[in-house]
Formats: sequence, structure tokens, C-alpha cells
Amino acid sequence: MVKYHFGFTLRKKAGSSMHVIYYDIRLNGERWRRSSEIEVKKSQWSNGQVKSNHRNHQDLNMVLVADRNKADNIVLKHRLTGEPLNMNRFKQLFDQRELQGSFIAFIELIIQDEAVTESTLKTYRNTLYHLKKCFGDLAFHQVSTMARPFDNYLRKCGLRHNTISKHHKNVRKFARVLIEEHLSLPLKHPYTSFTAERMRQSRDYLTPTQVRRLLKLYYSEEMAEAYHRCLEAFLFACFTGLRFSDFSKLESGHISDNCIIIEMQKTARRGIKVRIPMPKIAQNMILGRKGKLFEVPSTTINFNRNLRECAKAIDLRKHLTSHLARHTYGTLFIAFGGNVAVLQRLLGHTKIETTMNYLHMAESFVDDKVDIFDEEFKAQVVGKDSMDT
Repeated sequence: MVKYHFGFTLRKKAGSSMHVIYYDIRLNGERWRRSSEIEVKKSQWSNGQVKSNHRNHQDLNMVLVADRNKADNIVLKHRLTGEPLNMNRFKQLFDQRELQGSFIAFIELIIQDEAVTESTLKTYRNTLYHLKKCFGDLAFHQVSTMARPFDNYLRKCGLRHNTISKHHKNVRKFARVLIEEHLSLPLKHPYTSFTAERMRQSRDYLTPTQVRRLLKLYYSEEMAEAYHRCLEAFLFACFTGLRFSDFSKLESGHISDNCIIIEMQKTARRGIKVRIPMPKIAQNMILGRKGKLFEVPSTTINFNRNLRECAKAIDLRKHLTSHLARHTYGTLFIAFGGNVAVLQRLLGHTKIETTMNYLHMAESFVDDKVDIFDEEFKAQVVGKDSMDT
């Protein structure tokens, strides 16, 4: 016999006159207090109801009644079927998203509810766009067999391997959430027999000579203001390793003792702050500025387009992008004798394996520099036989 109780409690918000209504649920000796996310004043609550002195009391009470009925029905169903029910299973059933008409609609709910960065939301929306283009709509019973046709569609679109891999990664997550939240659905995960592994790409970077050429262009100021602003931010990133999402929002308040102290947007959920000492050349670029430090386009597409014009101006045969600056910083830091563990901290990487990529790139850079010995001692190499005698 399942022992069950559903009640309400109020919890005062710190530093506020408002109280949050909590569901007080007890099941077989276990207790769970879950926020209803409804806030009221203490004078607006009585006997498990929002009082009429709250302007939205009818709507709020409907939400509370609906959630209580949902909890009651979970317990009732398990009593009737005889299935075991513990608190973990109850939480899962209570908090699961309501099934909409299709997998596409379910994904839209996930995207709406997810607490992720804007860049991650952008990739989710892009994946959803391609799912709609591929399937139109997708019934739940089709989920188990969707991976292969979706892969075929993505490849016909001419997308890069790693872009395709990212879309599969998102769909893999959406399918996992669906199956975990709705165990009663007779579904097999679509990626149990299909894999789309991410391919390691060779990363590019600028050599010191190429950076100097861009600096010469920057200091000449012989270009349109929009291009000059983008080149300035790009070079600043070459000397600090910041991503576009960080340097485009960088403010003077992030600078202290010639160091950048910032919570990087990509890893903001982890609450990790990084401290990046700025070399003199980077300090001079922002000297005396207040507020927002760089005026650049709001998207990387327009930013990179302006960088291409800068490259053309000096006939630099490199595909300049905002992220190339970060690769340049990481590679040159190691090539000039920097420590990998220190670089990991400066770049805000959570895994040392990610930072090790720059070690491999720096080794390639050092290998190229060895050619200077051949140039310097060319005559002696040619006359090797005479040197042996």
C-alpha cells in the first residue's frame, strides 16, 4: 500500500516580502518539497489557496489544482497497476514534459525550457530547422529509425562533417530526454546502431610574421573605420585568447591590474572565472577606454567578412576568422615557451586534452622554423663532401 500525502508550504524569499508556494509531497516515508514557482505575499495565501486579494488568484489556483491532480493521478495509476513507485520515479513522472503531438513539438518544448547559453540555443534551433526540412513532422513511433535518413539529408545539404556530427549530437540528446521522461513509450534510441563521430580538424593559426603584417596595417589606419575596429578586436584576441562571444562584450570593468578577469560566456554555467594577463601591446589598444571596449558587428558572420577585407588589403592568404585569433594565441603561447597547464587556465578549458591540441600545433610551428638552419648554412650543406675530406 502506497502511503501518500500532498500539501503546500510557503517559503520566504531572501531579502523580499514575497513567499514561494512549495508542494510538500510525502511518499512511503520520503519527502519532497518542490517549488511551484508561484510567488505571493503571505497575506494572499490561506488554506492551500491563493486568496482573492491577488489579482490572478483564479489562474494561480487552477495551476495549483492541476499540479495536485497530476500528482494524485501518478499515485492512483500505480496503485491500480500494482507497479512499484518510489520518490525518484515519482519526481521523474511529475516533472516530465507533457507529450505533444510529435517529436518536433517535444523538441520545441526542450529548447524553450533549457537553461543554456545563447550559442547553444542557436545550435539547437538550427538542428530543429533541419529536422523540419528533412521530415516535416516526426511522429514518436518514427524516432527509433530516424538517424540514418537524417544523416543522408544532412550530407545532401553539403554540410561539413563536424557540423553534421553536432546536429546528430543534439538529436541524440533530444531522443534521450524523450525516452527517459516517457519510459512507457515503446521506443529504441535511434543511435544505438548508428554513430556519427566527430572528426578532428587541423586548426590554423597566424605566424608572428603574419601578425606583424596585420599590426602594421592596423597602425597605418589606412582602411574604413568598420574594418579597423574589427582588426583591432581580432589582434587583441591574438594577444589574449578571447573568443568572439567574450571580446565583443568586454568592458573596462573586466580589467584590473592589466589583467582581464572574466567569466567566459561558453563556460558561464560552471561559474569559472579566468584571469588573463595582458601584454603591453594589448594594453595599449584599450588605453583610457571606458565602458564597452570594442565596437564590432553583433554576429561572427559580419565580423569575419570585415576581416577578409583586411586580409585582402595586405594580400594575406589566410582565412581570417574570430576563432583563428584564439588558435594563434594558444599556439604562439606554447611555441614561445609557455606551459600547457597555464594555457589551460588562461583559455578556460575544463579538459587538458583540449589544450593539448595547441601543443601539437606549436610543434608543427617549431618544425617549420628549423628550416632557417638550412637557409643559414646552405653553402656548407652543398659542400658536404669537401667537409668530410
